[in-house]
Amino acid sequence: MKKGDIERINEVIGEHTIKKLGFEESNMTYAMFLEFQHALHAVLVPMQKKIDAFRASKEPWELELMRKAQEITDRAFTEVCTRIHTGMTEKEAAYRCVDAMKSICTDVKIPKMRDFEVINPADFQALAEASFRNMSTPNNPRELSVQDFFDLLTKAYNA
Repeated sequence: MKKGDIERINEVIGEHTIKKLGFEESNMTYAMFLEFQHALHAVLVPMQKKIDAFRASKEPWELELMRKAQEITDRAFTEVCTRIHTGMTEKEAAYRCVDAMKSICTDVKIPKMRDFEVINPADFQALAEASFRNMSTPNNPRELSVQDFFDLLTKAYNA
């Protein structure tokens, strides 16, 4: 985490007179905890169980979105199965799967990334750097660089 990030968090802590700040202890290394404990102007309080409980319960609108996502997933699987066959290379099958997903996204009117006014390609470099620093990056099965994250964002935006 950059020094400016810590400063911004401390600004918010001060603006809202936060005395205690909850965190997910299972998603933070001990080194990160020590860094935050030293740098932040609030007492860190482990909140994993409460956060997990909150995530476990769903509102009706959340359940409806989950059902819709599952319907789209089922449709995508069925569609992909009609486009791949024995004897295809993995690369050919992957392209067919991508084509199927693009078709389904169009059919169900999922907007393209570039259709959102709030998404600005000028932000991609900073987003790529933040993604690279994300604590889950080391657990990714594929080693990714900042450039990889930047390229992924750019490709998604231009798709």
